Amino acid sequence: MGHTKKEIENYYDEVVRTAETAAKTGQMAVASDGFITAQVYDADPPEVSLIPFTDTTGNAFLGAQIEVGLAGPLTKKLEGQLKRAKDAGYPVALLLDQIPRPGSGNKTIWLASAYTIAQVSQRVLNQHPGIVDQVWLRPAQKATIYVAPQMHLLIA
Repeated sequence: MGHTKKEIENYYDEVVRTAETAAKTGQMAVASDGFITAQVYDADPPEVSLIPFTDTTGNAFLGAQIEVGLAGPLTKKLEGQLKRAKDAGYPVALLLDQIPRPGSGNKTIWLASAYTIAQVSQRVLNQHPGIVDQVWLRPAQKATIYVAPQMHLLIA
């Protein structure tokens, strides 16, 4: 189901109102849908970070949103570059990187666990058997080396 232009405008208006509320109060704000949140962080200049847990998929389930965002690009890789490498006889590993490229205006939207990303990736990989030998995740949240590795082997 697609959204009307008015529904999309209303959604973004709600995002802006939520961010403004957080900025004015200095506290986390939650939108009327219960999914959009805005968190205030100490910064100079002051900064608000929006965390939308729903999007144009119309589904608040994070796994569904990850799948919508990941399935297309991953399928393109599996049917193109990665398939050509496998057909040429090379072992194929895939790195899913939650960390934006330096200088990129895009921020990661993967507010998901390695387990959720592995599940979504596996569903896409099941449609392209035998191409990828391993899938690795470089998570957005770095932990100390004593707590967790900086890269996670998701699927082998």
